[in-house]
Amino acid sequence: MILDFIVTYKIKNLKLKNVYMFIFAVILGFFALLCSAVFSGAETAFYRVPRIRLKIDAVDGNRTARFFMWLSKTPSLFVATLLVSNNIANNAISMATVIIVQCLAPAQQGVATEIVSTLMLAPILFIYGEMFPKYIALNIPSTFLHRFSPILFVVFLLFLPLTIFLWLVNRLITAFQSTDRKDVVSWIAARNELGRVLDEGYNAGVLEKSQRYLANSVFSVATTPIGDVCTPLTDYPTLQRSDSIDHAIRVACEHRVSELPVLENEMPIGYVRVIDIEQTIRTLKNDDGNDNGSPNGIMLPLREFVEIDSNYSPITAMSLFLATSETFGCVIEPNKNVCVGLLHRDTLRKLLFPK
Repeated sequence: MILDFIVTYKIKNLKLKNVYMFIFAVILGFFALLCSAVFSGAETAFYRVPRIRLKIDAVDGNRTARFFMWLSKTPSLFVATLLVSNNIANNAISMATVIIVQCLAPAQQGVATEIVSTLMLAPILFIYGEMFPKYIALNIPSTFLHRFSPILFVVFLLFLPLTIFLWLVNRLITAFQSTDRKDVVSWIAARNELGRVLDEGYNAGVLEKSQRYLANSVFSVATTPIGDVCTPLTDYPTLQRSDSIDHAIRVACEHRVSELPVLENEMPIGYVRVIDIEQTIRTLKNDDGNDNGSPNGIMLPLREFVEIDSNYSPITAMSLFLATSETFGCVIEPNKNVCVGLLHRDTLRKLLFPK
C-alpha cells in the first residue's frame, strides 16, 4: 500500500535521474536489509548448532560442515567477520534511506528530515534485520547455516584481510590478560552446547534429573582456579608440631573436627586425624599392657598434605585427593612457592556436588 502510494503520487513528479536514484536506493536498502538479517541470524546459529552434528556431517564429506567446523576452532575470527559485514549492511541501509528521502522530498532536506527518517527505519531494521532472523536461527540453526553458507563463505573471504587484522589484535590483547586459559568465546560455546545436550538427554529420558544436575554443577565450577575457593590458614584451628596427643584431642573436641592442620614455625607441614591418634593410643596400650590414660611424649601421627597448585581446577584437585587418599590439601602459589590456604576434600566435594 505504501509502495503504491509512492509510485502513484511521488514518482510521477520525479525527474528521470531521480527515478533511477530512487529505484537504486530501494534495491540497495532491500538487499542490505536481507544481508543484515543473514549476518545477525548466522551469529546466533553459529553458537546454537551442535558441534556433534557438524562433526558427523563433516565426516560424511559435507563441505559446509567442514567449513563451519574449522571456524568453530577460531570462533572470534568468524564473529569479527559477521560484525564487520553487519555494520556495512546497516550503513548501506542508512545511505539508501537518505537517498529515498532526498528523492521523495527534495524541498525538505535537512538534519530534521534525516533524523525522522532514521527513527522511522529503526523499528523495521530491529525487527526484520535483527530479532526475526535470530529467532529463526535459534530454532533451526543447522538449516540456517547450510542455507546461507554460500553468502557467508563469500563474505568471509571478502573481508578476511580486515577481520584477520582484528582477530590478531584480539589475540594480542588476550595474550597480555592470561596465558593458561583457552579462548573465552570457544569455551562459552562449548559450555552452552553441553548444557543443551544435558537438557535434551533429560527430556529424552536418557539422563536422570540428578545426573543432569550433577553434570551442570561440575561444569559450572570447572574453570574456577582452586586458589579462589581455598580457605585461609587462619580460619582453621591448628596444632604445633610439639603439641601432645592430649592437647590435640582436646582441641579437636572443642572445635568438633576430625582433622587438624599442624604448623611448625608458622608454616603448615601436615595434618593429624583424630582416628589416627586413637589408633596410636590403642596400639601403645596393647603393647605396654596398661590402661592408665594417654601415653606422654608420643609425637603426633602426622600425615602429609596434598600439594595443589593454586591455578588447578577443582576437578584436578579432586583427582589428586582420590589418587593420594588424603583429605587435606595445601594450596601452593606456584610463583612464590608459599601456601595461600588449605582445602579439605569435603569442602571440594560440596563445591562440585552441592546436593
